[in-house]
Amino acid sequence: MMESILGSIGLKSILPISATEIFRNLELYQREKNLIAWNFVNPERQRESLDIILTEDVRNCKIEQAKTDFGSLPVISLEDLIRMKSKTNRAQDIEDVRALRKLK
Repeated sequence: MMESILGSIGLKSILPISATEIFRNLELYQREKNLIAWNFVNPERQRESLDIILTEDVRNCKIEQAKTDFGSLPVISLEDLIRMKSKTNRAQDIEDVRALRKLK
């Protein structure tokens, strides 16, 4: 269902698996593939993307509103995003942290 809702606004999963498969095998994917987020992107407009965080309970994060073409959407605060990405030690997240700190 989630995939069809996101698909209705042009977003496609980067991973060739379903929500059921991700959540059924989440511990395995986290341990063996270092899966932190489930990524969706609009193939025609790469800037339009969405990450569903799988390793953090976002109820413990500060949530802010971001204005988008789809209206106002809740997003994790810059500080919490930096904190979460700092934990991973993945090359892309290290670069993301550098860029995010420049935004502060």
